[in-house]
Amino acid sequence: MTPNDSHYEYAAAALERGFDVICDKPMTNTLAEAEQLHQKVQQTGLIFCLTHNYTGYPMMRQAKAMVMDGQLGTIRLAQVEYVQGGKAAENDPDPSSGNLPWRYDPARGGPSLVMGDIGTHAHNLLRFISGLEVAEVAAELGAIALNN
Repeated sequence: MTPNDSHYEYAAAALERGFDVICDKPMTNTLAEAEQLHQKVQQTGLIFCLTHNYTGYPMMRQAKAMVMDGQLGTIRLAQVEYVQGGKAAENDPDPSSGNLPWRYDPARGGPSLVMGDIGTHAHNLLRFISGLEVAEVAAELGAIALNN
């Protein structure tokens, strides 16, 4: 429950002190930190879990059961969308204020901004429900501005 830039530091410190870790995603903001954290987990033999809370929802479990039972046939293509309304208005929060929340600061939220923090849900749910690994990705990122 901390900004993304602190996940590595806190997780590494807990592992170094002998604690198992449950970490929110993204695990880290950089690949190098992720690799270092993986090494720490391998060295310590401790448990490291990464949270993806939507897989616990009954609808997601039902969708997975339907796929696994063959009710939907062979999955050949999947389209995943993750609609985020947290910044529905262009000036909410006001970018000129100089006081943006950490999520909009690449140094704290990560270079991918919200993709590492919330966009990972689309990837996780695709894999969870389908039981498949992603082979190719075609992505379009954008925002829709509404004028009242």
